[in-house]
Amino acid sequence: MQELMKTQFEGGEFPEGVVVTSNNHRFEQAGLRSGWVTRLRIPLPGHGWDAIRVETEVVPVGGACLACSCDRFTVVVSAATSDKGMAPRHRIVKNNHAHLADRPARVPSGTGPRRVIFEFGRETFRGVLDNRAAVEADAPQPLPPYMNAVDVEFWDDCVVRSVRVLGDGKRATPVFDVPSKRRDDFFLEVNVDFFDDLIRAPFTPAMFDRLFDEFKSWGVRRCHWIYYGGTRHGWWRFTPLGVSGNAAKTVACSGEIFPAAVKAAHARDIEVYGLVKPFDMGFWYSLPPGSPEADAMGKTERFGGPKYWIADFPAKRADLLMARKPSACGPASNSVVSRIELVKEDDAPCAFDPRRIELFTSADNATWKRYEGPLSIEESVESCARREHVPSGFRDTGRTVRARVIRVTGFEIRDPFFALRTDCRRRSFSNDLVNLVRVFGEKGEETKLTFGVASRRPVKTRSSAEHVADRFALGVEFDVVPGTPTAVFPGFDAIRAPHAFDGNEGFLAVAISKDATTVAALSPSFEESRGWWLEWARDCLEAGADGVELRMRGHHSPFAWGEFGFEAPVAEAFRQRYGVDILATDDFDRAAWRRLRGEAYTRFCRDARALVDEYGKRLGLHISTSMDMPPAEGGAMEMHWDWRTWLEEDLADSVTLKEVWPNTRFERQIMSVARPRGVEAVFCPYANNLWSVPGGERIVRDRIHAARAAGHDGFQYYECASVVHAKTDGALEMVQPALRQVFQEEF
Repeated sequence: MQELMKTQFEGGEFPEGVVVTSNNHRFEQAGLRSGWVTRLRIPLPGHGWDAIRVETEVVPVGGACLACSCDRFTVVVSAATSDKGMAPRHRIVKNNHAHLADRPARVPSGTGPRRVIFEFGRETFRGVLDNRAAVEADAPQPLPPYMNAVDVEFWDDCVVRSVRVLGDGKRATPVFDVPSKRRDDFFLEVNVDFFDDLIRAPFTPAMFDRLFDEFKSWGVRRCHWIYYGGTRHGWWRFTPLGVSGNAAKTVACSGEIFPAAVKAAHARDIEVYGLVKPFDMGFWYSLPPGSPEADAMGKTERFGGPKYWIADFPAKRADLLMARKPSACGPASNSVVSRIELVKEDDAPCAFDPRRIELFTSADNATWKRYEGPLSIEESVESCARREHVPSGFRDTGRTVRARVIRVTGFEIRDPFFALRTDCRRRSFSNDLVNLVRVFGEKGEETKLTFGVASRRPVKTRSSAEHVADRFALGVEFDVVPGTPTAVFPGFDAIRAPHAFDGNEGFLAVAISKDATTVAALSPSFEESRGWWLEWARDCLEAGADGVELRMRGHHSPFAWGEFGFEAPVAEAFRQRYGVDILATDDFDRAAWRRLRGEAYTRFCRDARALVDEYGKRLGLHISTSMDMPPAEGGAMEMHWDWRTWLEEDLADSVTLKEVWPNTRFERQIMSVARPRGVEAVFCPYANNLWSVPGGERIVRDRIHAARAAGHDGFQYYECASVVHAKTDGALEMVQPALRQVFQEEF
């Protein structure tokens, strides 16, 4: 194989061309100290390679977990177990979360450097630890060439001594034909998510002016302002962190928020696009049932507690939300729970004493109490049936595995909520959720279960109590996956991913019931939903916006998107087109189902195109990595996002490439369709995580250079609130003046 790059970091610098996309590193101990995470983007010469090999040498500090990505595929190798950071596992995944292989880490004891090798071949992927295969999987066929870049990540604190990249089978011609750029122009956009700005203070007209004065000093040409509706829509009425009060004060002083922003922007010759997020009309935060907050703010009842941060329309029209099968949701089959089984994925010992597990119950998810009745806890190793997740819940696969089982019996629970808790955080007892816990009652095994692994957040603060016992006092958020929202992950249901009972917050809660719909994600299959979204777009245009931007990504984060998408119009259309009743079976053509659901969103894009044409304005569409997947393999929110049709039908004047990195296979594919049609392409990476330590402006500059070199039309800084802070005295502070200088020099 041909050596493409080699560095040892002992000189305290990165090789030329390597882009650092995180900001936690430092150089010490004759190497690169990763901190929590360090990400390196290493360019590959040429137009593609049939095989790539990445060799690294690391010294674990707190721990060491390495990930290497080529195109859509990522290999993860844990080089040292750790009680913090990522779970100690070896993985191979596609599109970030579709697992091709997944196994617990079995790391031989030892000290000193660890040698980790990643192999992306023509037929197989492999992760190698100290010359022994840690994980491997077959590569999907046919496999396109690996092109343009390899990403290497170092997690959980380690010292990186060396990185070496090799390639084989170099391609001589480009994989995609991207015509030359028509004009030499490169502009700056900025995104404003005004909720984040209002956390610190309300805005006056003078503050809107100061904000756009700051943008003007950067050289900003266009602002993407996320539109959450006007006061009549109700989204702003009840929000956490004091934002609802600051929003009301802003409207009282400045008028409606979006028109005030448009006025200030246009006074400085800055364009404004109203950014509409159709699937972000509400959030999953709940309130304790029966509490004063619930009585005053609760908008829609959910099992586990009413929701409050939600627009009025989806709160009132639950019939238009993405829905589960009617037979798969609703109240429990059992009235009494008398047995709980925790099943590990293997028979290895766990790091805690099962006899110390505590059982809690609750009648309302507002008050939790420790179960004080008789309780029997037994541990065994036995042959266990493996289940798989399906839209109706789960079913047996016919396979068995030798597994460690913790069986809790001798009790009776009549409350609809219970939780098992441990004080261990070793992440030693893992399984996917559909196999991790089994619940039994007087009618046998319960199938209608909703899981909770995160505590409820107080309305007025970001943080929750430090101790698990106190967190129970807050209640539990059910059907919520902590961290990055699952709505953005294609081909991934968190219910099928490994979950550690003795990880996260140290408890696993179960609700004996299932809600029929998402919290607030409207289904595009209803004409009324599409009409509501168009109303928001029209609001932006009536306020004088220069364009409307549509972004499908949102913050909904359920465990299983595969359980949603069974609304009546979807079921009827599928039956008419394919002759199959998807409400009666779990065995249907998933690709056809995803395409059918995606067609409804494309219909909305066509309607939005017609609307902006009425006003003589422009339409922008987001294309993100969530869309880089054929319908046969999956899609974010289990829909097919048909970006190619959007471009080929000339629905978009511009596209925002959300986390789609320049000169990757997907970016080149998009540009090969967009460039011939004169569609503007703007690179938009996430930058809010760059400012915990100094130096983030260097990373932003590198990203700007990457977008310019790839022939993009612009760069979008996402987002304003990370570097511009409002003050209660009416002032605005640019907390990263070095970034202002970068923008002034580049634009």
